Amino acid sequence: MPSTPAVSVVIPLYNAEKYIGACLTSILNQTFQDFEVIVVDDCSTDSSRNIAESFMPKFGDRLKLLRTEKNSGGAGVPSNIGIENSRGKYLYIMDDDDLILDATLETLYKSAEDFQADVVFMERGYFFESNEGKVVPDKKDLKLQAWMGNIDYLVEEPELENETEALIESFLQIEIGWPVWQKFFLRDFVTENKIIFSDLPTSQDWIFTLQLISYAKRFLRVPYPLYVYRRNNSDSVCRTARSKEDELIFWIKTHLEGVKFLTNFFSTQNFFAANMRYQQQLLEMWEKTNYKNVMKLMAEVTPDEMYNILKNALAEKFGDNASLIAYLCTSVTSYKFKWTVEKFKNEIMEQNHPT
Repeated sequence: MPSTPAVSVVIPLYNAEKYIGACLTSILNQTFQDFEVIVVDDCSTDSSRNIAESFMPKFGDRLKLLRTEKNSGGAGVPSNIGIENSRGKYLYIMDDDDLILDATLETLYKSAEDFQADVVFMERGYFFESNEGKVVPDKKDLKLQAWMGNIDYLVEEPELENETEALIESFLQIEIGWPVWQKFFLRDFVTENKIIFSDLPTSQDWIFTLQLISYAKRFLRVPYPLYVYRRNNSDSVCRTARSKEDELIFWIKTHLEGVKFLTNFFSTQNFFAANMRYQQQLLEMWEKTNYKNVMKLMAEVTPDEMYNILKNALAEKFGDNASLIAYLCTSVTSYKFKWTVEKFKNEIMEQNHPT
């Protein structure tokens, strides 16, 4: 293998013993073989690491297996470790339970080279429902669709974009999805701009993608469906069972830490300093992204319960900060009202226009 591979594939790994073998096999089967694989184990408690290690002879010296010092609770920290230890010209980050088609790396590499792109974005992909525990899907199991479900904006041929404002607008309209496995990007572009994943337990891809499009001078949309995303994996962090109180704390803390990360990021960007409205719109989008996960739960929580939960949850970091707690209560309640109204409108629409 050359000292500098063309592509570094990074896989954050946590308790994916059912799927990591299939994931690595899909990489072994690539028509393009100039790559390295960096698996970063986030202190798995099952046999995931051992399974990944068993693949090392198959990859030769192209598979590197690393480990976090302690479980980080999300994919951000191991992804950053993978990037730091990568050597490839391009980076590609996969989920540990997903698959890529045989020509994925070849197609993405050629697209990036042909257009000298900082970032290549796949608008389409295959979704795979794994409720029945099937590890490798049959062709009939795969559903082709746009990542965000909206097909009006899709390109039919590769299309290069280079204006930050247009990219931010597309992000706000959810025409650019945030899952990181949609993106293939130059390693130097990421490291030179200090683009990193947050250490949040979820929604790290949202923040990472925002950074990508804020810095990208050559952002390439491609119509090729090259990734197989496994839905309904019960081991996902976002689907971990939590009590009502823990669920509320989880999303509120995620929201606050995300706001902190975003405001720090905005302060370093000339574009956002000159376009304050985008700061506000993105913060509102971030709020909606996180709060939507607890709306059904919030219907079961009284204002007094909410206040006490937030007070106890935030005491260690913020103390008895009544203003902050009151703000959060108002914010959550306001979004709950918006969510309830929207839900009611949708129900009325369905009654008046049954499918």
